Amino acid sequence: MGASALLAIVLVTAVVPQAAAASEESESWTVVETSTPSPAPEDPPVAAESADPMPEASTSPLQEFSTIPAVPEDLQPTPSAEPSEAPEEAADDAQASEQAPQDEPGVVAPLSVPAPSSTTAVINVKVRGDRTAGGPAALAGVELQLYNGTSAPTTARSEAWATCVSDAQGDCSFTVPNTQCRSSFGGLCWDAAANRDRRFWVMATSAPADWYLNSPLVVGTGSTSTYAFRTGENLRAGNTYTSGSAFMANNDSRTSTGLWQASRVNPTLPLRCEAGLSVALILDLSGSVDNYVGTLKDAAKGMVDSLAGSGSSVALFTFAASAPRNSNGDGRNWGSLAIDQGNNLDTIKNRIDAYATGGATNWDRGIWQVAASSTDFDLAIMVTDGMPTYSGSPASGPGDSTQFAQVEQAIFSANALKAEGTRVLAVGVGDGLSGDPANLRAVSGTVGHVTGQSGVASDYFQTPWSELTTVLSSIAKGATCQATIDIEKQTKAYGTNEYANGGSGWTFSASSTQGTLSTPAEQTTGSEGSASWTVKFGTPHPQTPAAVSLSEILGDHANSGWSLDSIACTLNGKAVSVLKPTATVNVTSGDALKCTFNNVQTLVPDIDVVKTAWLGDVEIDDGDEVASGTSVTWKYLVTNTGQTALTDIAVADDQVGNATCPKTELAVGESMTCSATGSVTAQE
Repeated sequence: MGASALLAIVLVTAVVPQAAAASEESESWTVVETSTPSPAPEDPPVAAESADPMPEASTSPLQEFSTIPAVPEDLQPTPSAEPSEAPEEAADDAQASEQAPQDEPGVVAPLSVPAPSSTTAVINVKVRGDRTAGGPAALAGVELQLYNGTSAPTTARSEAWATCVSDAQGDCSFTVPNTQCRSSFGGLCWDAAANRDRRFWVMATSAPADWYLNSPLVVGTGSTSTYAFRTGENLRAGNTYTSGSAFMANNDSRTSTGLWQASRVNPTLPLRCEAGLSVALILDLSGSVDNYVGTLKDAAKGMVDSLAGSGSSVALFTFAASAPRNSNGDGRNWGSLAIDQGNNLDTIKNRIDAYATGGATNWDRGIWQVAASSTDFDLAIMVTDGMPTYSGSPASGPGDSTQFAQVEQAIFSANALKAEGTRVLAVGVGDGLSGDPANLRAVSGTVGHVTGQSGVASDYFQTPWSELTTVLSSIAKGATCQATIDIEKQTKAYGTNEYANGGSGWTFSASSTQGTLSTPAEQTTGSEGSASWTVKFGTPHPQTPAAVSLSEILGDHANSGWSLDSIACTLNGKAVSVLKPTATVNVTSGDALKCTFNNVQTLVPDIDVVKTAWLGDVEIDDGDEVASGTSVTWKYLVTNTGQTALTDIAVADDQVGNATCPKTELAVGESMTCSATGSVTAQE
């Protein structure tokens, strides 16, 4: 018996290097074993939530999706037996063959997964697209591929079995050959086939028509991470390894739902402008917005103002850790109102003013509540200052950082909204979303806004808080087939070194070759030194741009020495070249043209001096004779006849010396009399 025990020890030490030789990746990796409790069904969307507590983080990102009871035992696939394998090895395989929880009503997904054999193992990935009330629905047509690599994917496997395409049940299955043990003894595999216990990386390589892939995504507190997952340490014949239960579920920022995501292509706006748009404004009221809540409110109200007169309607949605943020006036949702009817414009703005902030960030629920609404929207705009840290209802997640799971769920909800024909725009504002925009892209579309580009062509935006009002207003104008034209007046007065706001009283004219220019064509600046117009097009995508020309009408300002020095224009934030005296720029729907007219004041100084002689109170006329040595008072009438005030005035007479003046400064047109006394000398 003792010799037998010693032999067992020797066998253990001898078999380890053999197992390593069977796999090209032999380093030690932690086996991911997800224990998924029986989940509660996903809550249906509700109009409001009564409280706004900070939810506790869930340890299972799969919980929300596990909404259907487990498949009956008689429908479960049975692993193929391998007589040569030891009992403890079979126990490991039995654990690996557990199927992922079901997430769709009426679908027995495991039946679509190929059965493993005595020489093959199956790696099954669940692929999902649109969220439904019962969980994310299956997405067919996504191609996945197995890659080699240890810490990251390296080279793609070229074998046919290393590629799969998701089917109608959303199952993408790799049937991996040569995963059997050809010879074993005493519970140990002496002769492992080439792929036994080999680890692969799973990556997506293509999406079906009207869908796109998302890799990388941003997780943690801002780290960009490739969306790819490494399979577990066991890969053995006769077993099925399913995403979520066997891999894709980690305990760090790469924790996933186990459901592979892809995004719908963003719908375009309707090719109409007459009836206006139905708009959903989704506002992030999480605690991180607190220092900027006033800016958020002003920008939201400015957007509503920009939609006024277009026949559009607006609904307000909020989110923080939950959605809406709460059921009170400072956090609730409000249904759609036609902006131009009655007092609705003021009502909508007052509701925005009442909002307050608090809590974490849940993009998933914020977007899903719009998709679940009974109202159909043409456009949904989500304004957020941070990445999602929670998802689901009740909310789950780390709360202070982002995992793949929170982004995946937000994608599923955004897909559902896009499936309704709603164009989804994501506006990331502030430092929290100034880095990689991958997550904004994942819930909206592939086109990021760049300086100089019309907002109507963009899917996602990144902006500092200081520019949020401009961005939202530009989106609103573009969505309703308008371009905005703004003029700012800057002046540099005579004797000053810097430009300042020109204030009121400056007149400008505007004209446009296309569309309809708002009236009046001539505008005079108010106290803020600005003037504005819009150009209304017949479509959000006009074929021909409008040449907009802007000119200044100086009028009486020219008499005060004012002249136009320069014009500086930007189109969607990008500088464009213009000439004075008329700035002409091509604009299209969604463009924002801003021009600054700079005027300087040039004043010419001038002075007039009239000299007279006096004997007491009597003026001596020209030609009169005065005895030599007579004391005469000389008077000098000094007048400022120039365009600017005169300073440091002094009168000197080469006959009698310096005169005495009552002051040293004269305003334009002002006069003073200086005097000097001296004796008359006879001329020889």
